[in-house]
Amino acid sequence: MDYNVEDGLLPREFIEYDFAEDALDFEKQLAEARDIKFTQTLTEPLTIGSHIICTGTPTEDLPWFAINIGCGDPESGRNDIAVHFNVRLPQCYVVRNTRRHDKWGSEETTAFRLRPTLHSFAVDLLDACREWPRANVIAHANVRAHSDAQLPRQLVVLNAWLGGWGPERRQRTARLVPSTPTTIRIVRGSGEWSVYAEDLLIGELEHRAAPDGVKAVRIRGDLYPEQIYICPSSTSPV
Repeated sequence: MDYNVEDGLLPREFIEYDFAEDALDFEKQLAEARDIKFTQTLTEPLTIGSHIICTGTPTEDLPWFAINIGCGDPESGRNDIAVHFNVRLPQCYVVRNTRRHDKWGSEETTAFRLRPTLHSFAVDLLDACREWPRANVIAHANVRAHSDAQLPRQLVVLNAWLGGWGPERRQRTARLVPSTPTTIRIVRGSGEWSVYAEDLLIGELEHRAAPDGVKAVRIRGDLYPEQIYICPSSTSPV
């Protein structure tokens, strides 16, 4: 089935890391994170006011770690998890959940920074400064941190709306940290728009409409602008 989605490709000269090596490193980190470091059967049931205290130092390169309080008899094949406490370090938030009969429930998430959990945001370049009648979106840059949030890099979706959405360009290249100041740049090239986060290229979209038609900028979602510049890329403030 055609979902009108294109995988984004970045020029090799702009890539600051090797994707294959990075993916291998992540698989190693994930395997280490999944490795059970300690397990212990409780000698007595938990009661109101009971404490379970764990001390240790998370390593810097691990994507997450988890503490589970299980119930049932693991040897019988039933291994429900009453409390699943999962700290996802790249996204700076904590996931809480339960698992019954091999099925996970609905996640509860909380950020451990001052701002809310990063979900998503979009920066649009429009051909008119209005919401209705709907303006054309000459370039649309959308970071979706909620999509497979356990991964170390966030999904970047690029598109244009010219009376209707065109095919999406998708690449998992962003690495934004909630509540941390970030500089997003959209640079007009000879035939494409280039999107940068902290001077790292995270996506490119070919011109689908005349770039001279851009008249307005719209920002929506979990990005709170402090300064907005429009200037030549060679002299853009850092």
